[in-house]
Formats: sequence, C-alpha cells, structure tokens
Amino acid sequence: MNRILMILFSLLISFNSYSDWAKVGTSSGHNFYVDFDAIKFNEYVIYLNLRTNPKPDKFGDMSSINLNELDCKIPRKQRARATGFYTQTMGKGSPSAMTKKTQEWMYAPAGSMLDVIMGKVCAYVGR
Repeated sequence: MNRILMILFSLLISFNSYSDWAKVGTSSGHNFYVDFDAIKFNEYVIYLNLRTNPKPDKFGDMSSINLNELDCKIPRKQRARATGFYTQTMGKGSPSAMTKKTQEWMYAPAGSMLDVIMGKVCAYVGR
C-alpha cells in the first residue's frame, strides 16, 4: 500500500499544474484547496490538499501539497502520507522539499479548517 501511495503522490505532484484545485476555505491568511477530481477511496479516502501561505515561511516556501489518508467514520481522523513544499504559490515549480513519512492519525477540533476540509471530502465521496 505504501508503494502505491508514493507512486500516486509522485504522479499527482508532478502534474499539479493540471490539478483542478477547489478552494475550501481560509484560515489565518492561509488558503486551503482540495483536488476533488483526484480523490481515490477504498477503506480510506486518499486525497490531495493544497495550502498557500500569505508570505514565505521561515524556509522560503509559499505553498504545500499533502497526500492524506482520511477515515470518514465518526469521529473522523486523518494522517498525512507525504508532503511537498514549494517556493511558489499553488504548488507551482519544483518541490523545495518532500517528506514521505506517514504521520500519526489526528482528529480535527470542531469548527477548525481541518474539520471543514474533512467534512467536505467525506461528503463528496458520500461517507
């Protein structure tokens, strides 16, 4: 499964300029997007989300793209499987860094941007 996710992430990241990012919200000056057309699901929902920064972060990055694994059962939880960081907005250009370490499962605080994103993704796949 890890190999499949990494291949999917590599392919999707390499074609991010063709992604149809849908804005799902704004929080603390950051804009959040989901590529609903790239969603895959079986036991868990696999989706990409993009975050843009209002200004470069301490590493000089303006955006990041996460490959997430989402469990839509209540209480919903998700974990990042990989992340790419970009010096340009909207995940443009070559990644300045990539992490491929699976994070721990996390639960979103009610009303948080993560809660909003998870709700929209789960609604999109009918879960």
